[in-house]
Amino acid sequence: MKDDASPLEGWDYYEYRKFAPKASNDVMGSFYLFLRDMLSRFCNRIRDINVHFQLFNVDARELPRHLSTQESQFDRIEVSNSEALSYISLASA
Repeated sequence: MKDDASPLEGWDYYEYRKFAPKASNDVMGSFYLFLRDMLSRFCNRIRDINVHFQLFNVDARELPRHLSTQESQFDRIEVSNSEALSYISLASA
């Protein structure tokens, strides 16, 4: 993340402004309360379902060696910069 990156980028302003504290111009306070509410609802939601997270910090080219296809089902595999030409592009995959 760049030094000048804003944590507010990518979030709907009107969604987190609904959580404004008494100091209604406190944008970061609103954002904090919004995130706290969202994470709390997420934790409550996954408490009662069967969910399993697997996080790997490996080179994307080594990822298949770490995955067991017989016992796992994946909804998402996130690889940050696999399309970068200097790393792995679709042409070299």
